[in-house]
Amino acid sequence: MAIKNSLRSTGNWVKRGVLVATFGALSVLLAACGGGGTQGSSPTQTGTLAFLPETGSLYANNPFTITVAGGRCPYIVASNEQTLWPGNITLNCGTTSFVVTPNQPGVVDIGQDPQQVPSRKLNLTVRESGGTQANGSYDVLQNFLTGYSLSLSTIGTCAGAGATTNATQACSGSDSFLALVPVTNGVRYANKQLRFNVNYGSFAFILDSVGTTGGTLTATADTAGRVQARIRVLSTAPTSYAQFRMTDVATGAYTDYTFVIVNGLSTGTLSVLPPSVSISGPNATTCGGGAVDIGVIGGNPPFTASVVGSASNISVSPPFLNATDPRTVRVTIATGLGTNPCPSGSVLITDSGGQTATVSVTSAFGTSPPATSLSLSPATIACVPDGSNNSVLLVSGGSGTATTGIASSSLPGLLSVAGTFSGSPTSLTLTANGVAGAAFVPVIVTITDGSSNVSATVNRKTTCP
Repeated sequence: MAIKNSLRSTGNWVKRGVLVATFGALSVLLAACGGGGTQGSSPTQTGTLAFLPETGSLYANNPFTITVAGGRCPYIVASNEQTLWPGNITLNCGTTSFVVTPNQPGVVDIGQDPQQVPSRKLNLTVRESGGTQANGSYDVLQNFLTGYSLSLSTIGTCAGAGATTNATQACSGSDSFLALVPVTNGVRYANKQLRFNVNYGSFAFILDSVGTTGGTLTATADTAGRVQARIRVLSTAPTSYAQFRMTDVATGAYTDYTFVIVNGLSTGTLSVLPPSVSISGPNATTCGGGAVDIGVIGGNPPFTASVVGSASNISVSPPFLNATDPRTVRVTIATGLGTNPCPSGSVLITDSGGQTATVSVTSAFGTSPPATSLSLSPATIACVPDGSNNSVLLVSGGSGTATTGIASSSLPGLLSVAGTFSGSPTSLTLTANGVAGAAFVPVIVTITDGSSNVSATVNRKTTCP
């Protein structure tokens, strides 16, 4: 009975199977078509079509992810600036995000604030399968290793050709302080290591506190992202362009900076002290001669010194002064000249900026009477007896009234004379010593003033006729 009933219900089971199969197929069809108006299980594929985010700043060469929300897949994304980002991509169902890596904008939008990072506008459009469109607008910022607020400061101001008020200039013969804020991807980085290299120009980086210099310096940004360094420019550097390279040690990104070297550090108007030199001779027939040191004041080193004209008896040394040399030149007039007139001329001091100062140089005859030859008279004393002390020799001439000399006797045992004398004219007292004997004994008395010698003969005898 049970079997019979079972056989009788076979048709019912078939009917039920067909109905189940029909509903199963319908369910598969609805699932495949996104039934109910949904786009699948992703929450971004419901609602109004839009970009996420719709606006923003994109740094060139840096990837940026944008998501498409709402609408019906597939999607087509287009760009209005093919040079910035080519676009024109298709997002199939199941893909809702794409990556934009914009190119470096060579031309930027006009009217931007000079303090902002230069940028160019990129507009994107997305179209979904139902025909609806949505837009997104983005600023593509130029992306370099850059240095904002670059400055070079020098104590004093530069002088000479090409001097300006430009903040990025350095003076020859001086140290300058370099300060800047390095920025990568638009962000300051504390403790970033930067390497500085000289590209060209007559300058070097100061490497330590003792002033050692070199062509390469590694510096570290402080906690505010600022980098500071010092440079030294050669004193002989002409007014010219110079350049250094700043490199990010970690990434190798670099940028070059050009600045101006101005010849000379202004220290005021050039002058000399004393402004004139005059040397008188020792007497009325001899021109003055000797050396005088001249101080160079103010001006812009280096300096040159030269004799003006053809005054061959005047010389100057040294002819060139660097910034580190003592600011002194020696002017020399040849000595012992008896020419008439005495030599005269001038010395010209010139600084690197073209300023000049002149030293007047004059030699003149003295006012004292000319010197006469040293003499001793009489040339011979016929006889000086034993015990005599009243015989004299007269000294005259020599180097004038201030003559100081020495007198000596060849036989002091028979005749003595004072060892020194001064003044001209003056007299020398002779003193007879001992016993001379019956025959004449010649004694030679000699005097000297340091430059010449003169002698006289004194005959000694016990008893004079």
